[in-house]
Amino acid sequence: MFRRDNLIVSKGFWAGVIFVTVCLFWLKLMPGQAPAYAVGEPDAFGRMTWFNIWYWTDLGSYHRYSLTAYFPVGLIDAHIITPLYGIAFPSEEFRLAARFKPYYIFMIGLVSCLAYFLALRLSLDTLPALVTALYLGLHKGWYWGFGAMSVVAVMPLLLIYGMMALFWWITYLRTRKKVGLAGFMISFLLLIGAWEQWINYLFFFVLFNMLLWFVPRARSALVDGSSRNEDIDRTGGRRRIFTWGVVFPVILFFIYMGFRSTTLGSQMLASTGEDAMVFSYPYSLGNSPGVWKLMLEDMYVNGTLHIASTIESLLFPWRMLSQAVISQYDVGVFNPAHATYSNVEHYLSLTDWYAGLLSGFFFCATIWLLWYLRTMRNGRDIFISSAGLLLTYTGFLVHLPIVYRAYFAASGFAGLLDYKHIFSVLGFSLLVGWLWEKIVAKIARGRDKFIVTIILAFWLIFTNFSKITKLA
Repeated sequence: MFRRDNLIVSKGFWAGVIFVTVCLFWLKLMPGQAPAYAVGEPDAFGRMTWFNIWYWTDLGSYHRYSLTAYFPVGLIDAHIITPLYGIAFPSEEFRLAARFKPYYIFMIGLVSCLAYFLALRLSLDTLPALVTALYLGLHKGWYWGFGAMSVVAVMPLLLIYGMMALFWWITYLRTRKKVGLAGFMISFLLLIGAWEQWINYLFFFVLFNMLLWFVPRARSALVDGSSRNEDIDRTGGRRRIFTWGVVFPVILFFIYMGFRSTTLGSQMLASTGEDAMVFSYPYSLGNSPGVWKLMLEDMYVNGTLHIASTIESLLFPWRMLSQAVISQYDVGVFNPAHATYSNVEHYLSLTDWYAGLLSGFFFCATIWLLWYLRTMRNGRDIFISSAGLLLTYTGFLVHLPIVYRAYFAASGFAGLLDYKHIFSVLGFSLLVGWLWEKIVAKIARGRDKFIVTIILAFWLIFTNFSKITKLA
């Protein structure tokens, strides 16, 4: 009993350390400018009520359904928070929502703590779970997301709903109690209502459960919470996984798509703005060959950017930009030949070079990891690493067909993709935690595990701090 109580205290202590570390980090680094409501949003929230919120999709400059995230936050801000601050609604002071900075920092700290407990639920040890939480909580993407009120309101809640859905799902599989199933269903419905990015999570969740359905070792390890290789089919485990982990989410997806068919259809095929997708390209461009090649190219480059921006915080402390761009050097002054041969474009395109390099590295690492898992008999390793890999690769699928935007190579914009693949960051955080558990077991013993983990934590603080402040 004494050891169990110590374990609970230990978990609570490290959750507190994570929360304080993450919040202090962002109190220091969060930008001074206020997150802004987009054009049309204040007017929409002025006309929105708690009664018509259920079917509201028009936010002025774009269509978005965020029943369980942006809409309630916007309503609470417009009708409760704003009067408390003595701010007129609507007004320019309302549109520039500097008052949400404490909320955003608090929510990042809360998300980090939940990631820690999710990693523990997935059977990671305490120190690897700490690494998982810090990678997610310190990731530089939170900094870039502070510019838009929609991101401030939605991104933390989207992650919370997704993590709670997985947490309750594992609880249900292990306990077979209806309270676990109810918690999962409520969390999943909240996730659906948060943002279109829930579809990224859907891909992960269905594939993850198909893995559990087909691989007995992983299924037994997850359900039993151990590494035993027993088959749980006799307990109805496979039936529960397929019914609630595959069929139920897919049915909800078709219901959602039926509800959003008109707005999503216009976005995919007609929009020429920032939300334009490659499907809006004409089928032919003059005498050019099929435009499908351009579509594939855009999607491939987008994929490399999403993966690279997800993993870069672990690898180096400078932005994915040319040093000429970071330091704002005029290379034409250094060498006049640059101007003659337009070599300045080379420096502006190094973001794509970084993206290709890092995504290629991660793809090769994925092949190695799959080969490694092929020989593993420990089902625990299979389901933890697979959860991380699947989340990483599926966490940006909805944004994969967005028309490629060249301005991501410009100084000051690198990193703006992060809020679009926040589930990928969560997945890679789990993967880093699992890999760290394996590495530390090989290189350290006892108290040394704690020391090397603290060194990694300081490395994550340094790399993200440097990327944000251009220190390196």
